[in-house]
This record gives sequence, structure tokens and C-alpha cells, in this order.
Amino acid sequence: VDRPGLGAGVALLRSCPVVGLAVSTPDVVCGVHQGVIGGALGALGASAADTDLEPFAAPGACLVRVRTATSGPGLNR
Repeated sequence: VDRPGLGAGVALLRSCPVVGLAVSTPDVVCGVHQGVIGGALGALGASAADTDLEPFAAPGACLVRVRTATSGPGLNR
């Protein structure tokens, strides 16, 4: 996990249990994964969290960006 600034984080997801399905239907599979991440953050009290999941952004990995209300401009990418 990389932390580019207060209230922001970037992580690479490398172990997709349904990678074959994700390749053919990334909107569905990656959307579910993004929802799970957002729900977990919400359960931890980060209700202002905003998450982006970029499918296959790196070789063998998807990129997740997490920002909270404390993130400033330019910290989210």
C-alpha cells in the first residue's frame, strides 16, 4: 500500500479468485470488488471514503485508490 498523502492510499490487488471472469466482464467482477472494498471501509467508520478500482492497471494486478474527505487535490491519482 502506497500512501500518497493524508487520507489517501493506493494498493495493487494481485490475487483475483475469478480473474478469467474479470477479463471477460470487468464491469461486473471489478464492480463487486470495488463495492466490497467500499463496504469494508464503511464498516471501519470511513463513510466518506471514495474508492476507484482500475482493472488490470499493472501487469498481473488491479489498482485500487482510496480517498477520504481529508484528501486534498492532487492526492487521489
